[in-house]
Amino acid sequence: KEALYEAVLEQVFAPILVSLQQFAAPDVPPRLALEQIIQRILELTSRNPGVPAMLFFETIQNHGAFYEQIGFPSVYHVLTEILERGKRQGVFRPIDSWHTAVNIIGACCFYYCAAPRLDNIFPARVKELRPAAAKQHGREALDMILNGILRQPAYGSCRGLRQFR
Repeated sequence: KEALYEAVLEQVFAPILVSLQQFAAPDVPPRLALEQIIQRILELTSRNPGVPAMLFFETIQNHGAFYEQIGFPSVYHVLTEILERGKRQGVFRPIDSWHTAVNIIGACCFYYCAAPRLDNIFPARVKELRPAAAKQHGREALDMILNGILRQPAYGSCRGLRQFR
């Protein structure tokens, strides 16, 4: 049973993790690398809204026991490398890169766990998993993250975003 569960996790997460590795390139400016990896995470989660729930379920149910087998820590390693590079170059303010990486994943992904239940909180709102709402979530998450990390906040100046602008 556990082997089947691990195989499902691996099948779901392997392509995602491989697609995020490209952002670790040291020649990409850290702000651009951060924008691109956040954008990619948001794209992947909007196309596969059940994946964040699987991730959080694995965290809650198994305390992340299968993370290492499926390579999930690599997402955090890529993010922390970008954040550390940005701090060294003075682009990002002094932050704890590990906690910030965890918060970035949370800001991008938790929405998809909560969205199906938001009707009880915001009954007059549009359905939160429709494309327009997912794009709005992407814009808000990216702006919030960048404005919290940049040495000089951008306050909505996140330009050049393919899907979320």
